[in-house]
Amino acid sequence: MDNANLILLKSEALSMLGEFAVDFSQVTKVDTAALSLMLEWQRRAFAASAKVSFANLPLNLSRLLALYGVTEFVSIRQA
Repeated sequence: MDNANLILLKSEALSMLGEFAVDFSQVTKVDTAALSLMLEWQRRAFAASAKVSFANLPLNLSRLLALYGVTEFVSIRQA
């Protein structure tokens, strides 16, 4: 949560064109703020007629997605 706002602000500079993936392989700690980021990136991608997917999710992030019932709303790229 401490980094979520900073990450969101930095991500505004990214071009959301075509298809792209967000790789979580270097992420070690997550909370519900990560879910908010994922949904926001997905909203931005949709608005730009792009497609975002998410790869290498930590187990606890996958569990949060399931707990909040949003697994079906995000595109998970299998490794």
